[in-house]
Amino acid sequence: MIHTIMDVPTRKVHRDELEIHNLLGRGGEGTVNRGLLRGRIVAVKKTHGDPEALQREAITTKKCKSPYLLPLVAVVEEGDPALVLEIMDGGDLRKYLNNKRDGVPVAVEYSTFEVAWVIANAIADLHHAGLLHRDLKSKNVLLSSTHYIRVADQGIAKENATLNTLGVGTLQWMAPEVLKSESVYSYAADIYSFGVILTELDTYQMPFAGFSDVAILSKVQAGNQPTLRANCSPWLRDLATACMAFDPTQRPSANDVVHILQRQRHSESAFAIVALPASQGNSIDGQPAAVLNTVVACSVCNAPLSLQDTEGKICTKPALPDATRLNILLQRIEVSATAIDTMVSCATCRKPVSMVLEVCPFSDCGAPLFSASTKVHVLCRRIDLANKSTSAYFAKEIPLY
Repeated sequence: MIHTIMDVPTRKVHRDELEIHNLLGRGGEGTVNRGLLRGRIVAVKKTHGDPEALQREAITTKKCKSPYLLPLVAVVEEGDPALVLEIMDGGDLRKYLNNKRDGVPVAVEYSTFEVAWVIANAIADLHHAGLLHRDLKSKNVLLSSTHYIRVADQGIAKENATLNTLGVGTLQWMAPEVLKSESVYSYAADIYSFGVILTELDTYQMPFAGFSDVAILSKVQAGNQPTLRANCSPWLRDLATACMAFDPTQRPSANDVVHILQRQRHSESAFAIVALPASQGNSIDGQPAAVLNTVVACSVCNAPLSLQDTEGKICTKPALPDATRLNILLQRIEVSATAIDTMVSCATCRKPVSMVLEVCPFSDCGAPLFSASTKVHVLCRRIDLANKSTSAYFAKEIPLY
């Protein structure tokens, strides 16, 4: 699904409204801390002496409103500039794959297909908005214990379909043409990086693990690619190989990749309908697992929590924001291949519209749609019926009222 650019004003907050807590991560360009904004747990991103970098990232994020990209909550412009971002408490994909490789238990299981689906749609939305990410890598794919995935760090994303900025990105994920001086590259460079991430999903290994930067540079420029396992799933091998083609004109577009994945998810061997927390993924007493799961872990006390709940059952702290709960449900439905309807009827013109929207898109209407909380309630009812029914199709019959 390609999400249209929306001109939504960026929320600005004063520095004294924001509490900054422990360090979450540090990179070459800045730091990310856990923070608190008016009772909401957030991530706070600051740079090392380059406030314009934050401004560029804020502008880029605003240009592409996609549920697959890490959203901007607010900005601090005065004093000590910062971006306030959605908190992703599950760490990054690279850390998750390291744990899987090393046999370390993980709180939530993410299928290869599910991760690929989110990244591919994020790329498609960026490219549709005329933007290249330019630094796609597993460390920039963030995970949440409430089971959703976001692509992050659009700080060096850039407009235009052709660029000639040498060396932007991270070496292991850079396309061959990006490494060449005076070379022109385009959207296909992001597709190459996506292909490299697919090899990580297959092997759990870092790309070109054990090789020096000089050796990696030589290998990539010679057309060598990160390896896949001998028993890699055929669909994954074919897609990764196509995305990492040496000639950028031979790589699929982001839309092509999404269509390939759409076909794959309908095949017999696609993937489990939805990746659940490790303790919930199996059927019990021979009964089939639910078509879709509407349970998350409370971000405060880690207790199971229905997406319809407004507070934690143990800690009694406020649950996730309505918009976040809605987005989780929509993502789970989208990757599940079930026929659960995600449309609602506008209360004014009665025309069907997507639940992603907040305002009726028809020019003769433009009325506000139902609240995110109401949409969550209706989707949970539809999912509940689908889980009880022999056919998820009948879940489409629940009206919104």
